[in-house]
Amino acid sequence: LFFGVLMLGNVAYAQTPREQLQQMVEQLQKSPNDNALREKIIKLATSIKPAPAIPEEAREPFVMGATVLKKASDPAGASKAVDLFTQALNVAPWFADAYYNRAVAREAAGQFELAIGDLKLYLEFKLTDSERREAQDKIYALKANAQLASAKKTEQDKITNAEESKRQVEQAKRDVITKIKNVVSNRSYHEKFIGYNKNG
Repeated sequence: LFFGVLMLGNVAYAQTPREQLQQMVEQLQKSPNDNALREKIIKLATSIKPAPAIPEEAREPFVMGATVLKKASDPAGASKAVDLFTQALNVAPWFADAYYNRAVAREAAGQFELAIGDLKLYLEFKLTDSERREAQDKIYALKANAQLASAKKTEQDKITNAEESKRQVEQAKRDVITKIKNVVSNRSYHEKFIGYNKNG
């Protein structure tokens, strides 16, 4: 009898998948950069039938992010869209389209590695073959862009370092000239002072 009561108690307190999802979302909101937890949430959410709805608190920043991204003309504008998509994903981390759109926004902002991370999360969802192919090909393109950006940065760093070295050399030359002038000036003053004393 005791065993039967214990079993009933366990059943009574067992979490439903939706309750588990809510608990995991609360954990993620405390650690929004935990992509391993995001993957678990996505897997759980895609297993729930019917699928969890996208709340208005997530849809609003999602639509705003899409609008901002369309109007963005520079990386700063794209970064604002990234922030809005991030707001949506903090509320509903099972929002597949938000991951894809944030990847597009991050690409426009020059954040290629982070964009790749978003697309990898997007691939965790149940997609059509064409959607999966498109996302995977976009990852390859982003990797190429990341390599090009890295090479460009390396070249820019070389130029910056060369310019800094040149500036330091020029400054050292000016310092030497200034010291020579000070020595000459002091010597001239000293000789004039001695001459003045002799005349005196």
